[in-house]
Amino acid sequence: MGDTMEKASPTLHEYFRSLKSWFLRDWWIWVIFFLAGGLAMYPVLADFNARLVGPLGDNVQYVYITGRVAQALRSGESIFSDPQLNYPDGLLLAATDVPFLSMVVAAPWTTLFGPVSGYNLIILASHVLSGYFAYLWILRLTKSRLAGVVAGLSFTLVPFRIAHSYGHLQLVSTQFLPLFFWALDNLLQAPRPERRRLILLALSTFAVGFSSQYYLAITLLSGGVYTLLTVPRLKYLLYQGWKILLSVAAGALLSSLPYFQVSLSQGIYNPYEAEKIRLWSNSILDFIMPPYTHALWGEAMTRLYARVDWVEHSAYLGIVALALAAAALIIKDHPNRRKAFTWLGVSLFALIMAMGTDIWIQNSPLRAEDPFWLPAAYLGRIPGLGLIRVWARFSIILTLFVSLLAGVGVAVLRDRFKWSPLVILVIVGLVIVDLLPGNLQSAALYPRAIDAWLARQPGGYPAAFLQSGTEHYKTMYGSLFHEMQIPAYNHPIHRPPAYQEFREMSADFPSQESIRSLEDHGFRYLVLQHRWFGEGWAEVEETVIATPELEIIADEGGFVVVEIKK
Repeated sequence: MGDTMEKASPTLHEYFRSLKSWFLRDWWIWVIFFLAGGLAMYPVLADFNARLVGPLGDNVQYVYITGRVAQALRSGESIFSDPQLNYPDGLLLAATDVPFLSMVVAAPWTTLFGPVSGYNLIILASHVLSGYFAYLWILRLTKSRLAGVVAGLSFTLVPFRIAHSYGHLQLVSTQFLPLFFWALDNLLQAPRPERRRLILLALSTFAVGFSSQYYLAITLLSGGVYTLLTVPRLKYLLYQGWKILLSVAAGALLSSLPYFQVSLSQGIYNPYEAEKIRLWSNSILDFIMPPYTHALWGEAMTRLYARVDWVEHSAYLGIVALALAAAALIIKDHPNRRKAFTWLGVSLFALIMAMGTDIWIQNSPLRAEDPFWLPAAYLGRIPGLGLIRVWARFSIILTLFVSLLAGVGVAVLRDRFKWSPLVILVIVGLVIVDLLPGNLQSAALYPRAIDAWLARQPGGYPAAFLQSGTEHYKTMYGSLFHEMQIPAYNHPIHRPPAYQEFREMSADFPSQESIRSLEDHGFRYLVLQHRWFGEGWAEVEETVIATPELEIIADEGGFVVVEIKK
């Protein structure tokens, strides 16, 4: 027993030798996935510290949270809240879905190069690691690096993740999905659950949940289907299933603690009704039509199939990947055929879920008045699952398993037809062309003039912004560069009580009642954006000038700063 334990614990020298062997084996694989990851976000590479993929919107919010997490780690504060925002209560960051794990890992880089750079690093790492972990699983199953490369590239360049890199950082963080299902698969293959494999499953579950609660819910549902399809013996589930459930529950609950804090302290999570989220349902065409981001024929496809909110509906699987996946299912007598059909079953489940609440044809429901409700509409009634707004996001599970099946298909075809490596390299090229990104927008993000003005003022006084549109997220980002306390929210649907109270007291500004309420709540500065008031700005300005308690002290980049005199 002592000898066994000694062999199970390698020396430091053996560890570094193994690490060196791994690097020599896979260095060129890393190069491939880094190049693919760079291709998936090429517009920002020339200005990594300032530019973001997509127009400024939700991405600005996640840049702010990336910066805030790095700040909190430096100062020893909680990474789950910001006492400077949501005055006077403080802002709980988990009011929206946040990839905390990626932000913590990227914090040293964020500190050195800034929040935009940290945000971009998270996206790049997610692209690279998503592909690499898919590659590793297929390499383990098929012993073919090129088959693993095909699977990995199919998953790296998937339009779903590239589309969500326009602003949904938590949905870009798909790198732990292959690890979760790999750990689950390894556990289910053993005659009985081993402690080491249970721990790996718990850790991978935690990694998924601490990166995205959306993906946690999606993987738990899909993982349940995976388990039922993999273990046909009811006896196994009866006697060993509780260990698996306990392992998954431990990882899931630990990753959900920040969100429980929000729910218990503020109770602001509002479930969605099926009728209100129908428009987020995918059409079958979404899975077979390339998005407009495709470099060669994306724009032509968009004219043919103009999809409203293409970001949420970019679910293209890839014709090449689908063909290779079909080979893994059709060709008999290969060692991974049973697993291939398990993956097919999970894929079909994910497809049904990604179809959403009811059947849609492009931008219209098949039956508008009397819909034929799909399973998602009923699952949404379960407590917790009612917080899923976009069931189309199940597409990522379908994409993952199609990519894995494509890798197995390459290995099967290689063995059946004695393909040379050159043929497989041609297939790699076809995968890249099939999924080639190119029509990607980008925008630069810098602190605004009003943020610089606030940074020059003494003290951390409360400052109320009356602003419009995405300026709210820019104000959150600007708070990283000054010390003023500001009303804020993280999710427009799940707004905290303090912010709702602020909106009520400022709704009819500059009425005397509004001014008194703002003054009573301790605000020193009111920051008024011209666009907030539209054509009524001139009248507002006259009222402010005529009010003795108010004084205009600055005009910075479309924002007028009004001081409330004490």
